[in-house]
Amino acid sequence: MPRFAGVLQVAAHWLEEEAEPVALQLCSALAQDEDLQCLIRASLDQTLARVADTSENPGAASVALLALEGLRSLHLMGFHKWSAAEFTGLLAEIERVAITQGDSSPPA
Repeated sequence: MPRFAGVLQVAAHWLEEEAEPVALQLCSALAQDEDLQCLIRASLDQTLARVADTSENPGAASVALLALEGLRSLHLMGFHKWSAAEFTGLLAEIERVAITQGDSSPPA
């Protein structure tokens, strides 16, 4: 999933201090602009369809994408602040799920 790897690289910048105010301003704009909401919905629909069409395990790939979006939303909205190490670890775990498509060894 090369595209997903690029998204994860961008996600590393979410820890930068200027990201949160920009995200909050975007949410404010989204709340007031139905055309912008439609653009975001269309983009998300495209992304979800691409994940489903290009993944060996669309369910696992979708879970990884949803986990990434949830992490992004919680962090950028200021609902939870992870340390840089925790955040990086979560990104690595999301990447593992995306790359392995959810395959893991059975519990010992």
